[in-house]
Amino acid sequence: MGLKLDKYIKSVEKSLFEDIENDFNPRGLESFEIYSNRMKAKFESQLKEFREHVNDGYEVLMKKLQELEEKNELPRDIADYQLTKEQMDLLEDRRQLEKLEKQKTQVYELFGFSEEIMEEFYQAAVDLYKNKLYEESRNAFVCLTFLNPENSVFWTGLGSSLSILREDERALEAFQFAILYDPVSIEHYVNAVGCCLALNNKEEALNILKVAMDIVDSEEDEETLESLKDDVAALTETIESIGGG
Repeated sequence: MGLKLDKYIKSVEKSLFEDIENDFNPRGLESFEIYSNRMKAKFESQLKEFREHVNDGYEVLMKKLQELEEKNELPRDIADYQLTKEQMDLLEDRRQLEKLEKQKTQVYELFGFSEEIMEEFYQAAVDLYKNKLYEESRNAFVCLTFLNPENSVFWTGLGSSLSILREDERALEAFQFAILYDPVSIEHYVNAVGCCLALNNKEEALNILKVAMDIVDSEEDEETLESLKDDVAALTETIESIGGG
């Protein structure tokens, strides 16, 4: 579901992150941590309105799983995926959830879901995306990022769905979250940079690539460092060759 640069077109939207250049000061890993903290705070405030899609996303996922059950393609009993009324109410009780999240416990664990069940939810969301049901896949991935916000793959799925729906600003937020939770994957930078180009913001695209170079300067794994460095350098050269700002 990775996004390709040649598919991006101009956009009339203004960048959400016009102040990042002033905030960002590349000084090794410390700068990436500062950048991460700033972005997390900004994302949390901007993504709260997405919580309304959590229930919708869960219902979409359950509908997809029920279809698989009817075909005898579900690996476990449908009851294993179902939430009680009390748990469904908890999805809407943000204050209570914030208290639970401070205990460093993932929401999906609080609801009794295993990693295997989360993977099956993910596959259901991917099927929605592949079948071009993008609003449904968006809601499904919102639900998944809510249940486990530290999974970069979920954020990539959300960003991809939003991009198809031309919600480029929100897609950029999602891909930035993917970067935060998996900062050595070039795919996330490509996706985020692509959103910047869709928003006609070359400057922000280069700022994102500066974050990648920050990782290059601090990564101890030489193989990872060299691979990421080469990819980032090539992508930076491509972006710098694009006219406009």
